[in-house]
Amino acid sequence: MVKSLEEQLFDACVAGQIEVIKQLLLDPNIDPNASNPSDLNRTPLHNTCKDGQLEIVKLLLSDPRIDVNKPDKYDSTPLYIACEYGHIEIVRLFLSYEGVEINKVDKYIWTLFFAACKNGHFEVIKLLLNFY
Repeated sequence: MVKSLEEQLFDACVAGQIEVIKQLLLDPNIDPNASNPSDLNRTPLHNTCKDGQLEIVKLLLSDPRIDVNKPDKYDSTPLYIACEYGHIEIVRLFLSYEGVEINKVDKYIWTLFFAACKNGHFEVIKLLLNFY
């Protein structure tokens, strides 16, 4: 069975295959915002933020089709996920990205700040405090 372009993108992101990701993103038919129903409706951007894959996050954000604010099953954005997992460089990158929603809350009405606080990510907390 041949995998869809979107499935190939998910796999390449998980495996950290930057050159494969670059090639896939060149295809005008791929939807880089496709969500995976078996993975909390997360996109490749959600997953790379969770895994702390800074270079792949940069690559995905360079694609003009990327929706940086796309929510997952719990209304968590990729930035929320990066805050939750304490990936400071990814958070810093998102905060410099035009159009990112910093006040969006998840399904439980939790903020980015709450996500960082509940997991003790003090560097992210300081960054968010200085940003607000």
